Amino acid sequence: MFLTKRKKLNKRLFSALLKRGAIGAFLLFFITQFAFAAPQTQKTTNQTNHHTVSITKHKPSTHKSHQTKKSKSKTKNNRHKVKSKAKPQTKPKIPSSLKTLTNLTPMQDSIFAIAEAQLGKKYVWGGSSPQVGFDCSGLSQYVYRQEGITIPRTALNQYQDLAPVNTLQPGDLVFFRISSRYVSHVGIYLGKGYFIHSPTPGQRIRIDELKNSYWKKHYAGARRPASLNSSNFIGMNQSSMNINF
Repeated sequence: MFLTKRKKLNKRLFSALLKRGAIGAFLLFFITQFAFAAPQTQKTTNQTNHHTVSITKHKPSTHKSHQTKKSKSKTKNNRHKVKSKAKPQTKPKIPSSLKTLTNLTPMQDSIFAIAEAQLGKKYVWGGSSPQVGFDCSGLSQYVYRQEGITIPRTALNQYQDLAPVNTLQPGDLVFFRISSRYVSHVGIYLGKGYFIHSPTPGQRIRIDELKNSYWKKHYAGARRPASLNSSNFIGMNQSSMNINF
């Protein structure tokens, strides 16, 4: 259709050359060329602009999705780092000298094993079981109860009611005055100068040495249930300790 129109205009141009001369023909030729060229140029420009717009609209969405993937991967990595920081609670070690204890009675050996099994458990005020946790006197009462021996609940009452001893044997109770003139802390003597205890809120059951300057300063004395006789607790041996520091 476009070629047909162009042929008709060329015929008009030829007739104009004959009738009006060369100048009129030139003007008519220029107008026809501009009239048909302009729409085609505009159409090409519109197509180009449309293509450019579609590209610019497509690029940001791709960039955003790429950023989203990066942020998700960073979040996963951060979660992985947080998890890796969370380490399991390690059980306190037993001093090597305690591993070589000999000549213990069956009851002493049992008390040692029961107390050792509680190492690493958290301090809980008023606690007296492995499932919940222990405070200091809750631990000593629990260990003795496993041997069928009943003792008072608090450290002060244990100190007041049990029989005093001058030479420590594994299984005896050791008491301390921490912040006043009254006894407020108790542990179980294990031998070789070491005792096991539940120290204070925020800490866990551990083994400490009686000759440590802190415990030596606050030491109040040792006690043993009167129901325990010589067959339960042996006399002077390598595991005993004179408490006159």
